[in-house]
Amino acid sequence: MNNLKIREFNESILSNAKLISKGKGFFSTYDLNNGNIIKVVKTPYDCLDQLNMMYLTANYNYFISDLYKKLLKSKDVQSNKIVLPNTIYMSNDIPRAYTIPKLNNMIGLNQLFEKENNLETISNLIIKISNEVKNANKEGIYFPDLGTISNILVNPNNRDIMFIDYDGLQIDTFSSYSISGLIDDLVEPHVSGKKYYDMKTGLSNRNLDKLSLYAIFLYYTTGTFISDFGPNHYHFIDGKLCLKEQSFLDYTLSIGIEDTPLEEDLFDLFYSDKIKYPNTSIKKLLKTHTLEKKDNKRVFVRK
Repeated sequence: MNNLKIREFNESILSNAKLISKGKGFFSTYDLNNGNIIKVVKTPYDCLDQLNMMYLTANYNYFISDLYKKLLKSKDVQSNKIVLPNTIYMSNDIPRAYTIPKLNNMIGLNQLFEKENNLETISNLIIKISNEVKNANKEGIYFPDLGTISNILVNPNNRDIMFIDYDGLQIDTFSSYSISGLIDDLVEPHVSGKKYYDMKTGLSNRNLDKLSLYAIFLYYTTGTFISDFGPNHYHFIDGKLCLKEQSFLDYTLSIGIEDTPLEEDLFDLFYSDKIKYPNTSIKKLLKTHTLEKKDNKRVFVRK
């Protein structure tokens, strides 16, 4: 169980801190130079340069009231792969900041993939991430911003992984205000009649995790975004917006995954409510296919 502390916020906490990022959301992030990172809640005024007034008015107060409950919830999180808060700083019963331990000897997943852009490295890490996401999902934890893979850290030596950005998680009914940049084009359309994102509550559809994992895998293996599929490939069936089957077949062919386990899982992901994670299909893919370059594209080729 996470040993969470609650303390009074004082600006002097930041006296020796180094600004890391002002972010695009509700926080500014600092290195406290004592083994901890602190995320400080911005004022509404500080958010105006990044969030439009309508979004801010509708969500800022809701976000603040939800944040404290979500931070307290971290005491019950069982996953040892999520970097959890260790201290909450309060002011007038309102959360002003929280700290997390600083991770050393770890880099962003994207940094590793840029250095080791081969099928085995990418596959093995996505399998590992997929397993941990699946375990977290069983706890009621979802990663709406999973596609921002700077939130996934990896040890380049032993390939251990950790997830950061705790406040960006959806935990049970506690909101997330993040959405994956990799699949942003699919936020508005529905898949199987379900919205990915509810602007009123801030909650993200849980299938987003699986879609993000596939998006990461396909991007780093074939250079293709799932979002490239685009809304023009949808049509209505019984009032539900669904993918056109022919467009789906054209898509799998264009990125070279036709007749592979991955194609079957992508089909289930888009056409049914079956719970499918990439861990199994990618293991099968590794056994049966290689990744080769054809016509200036990287495609999967059967062994």
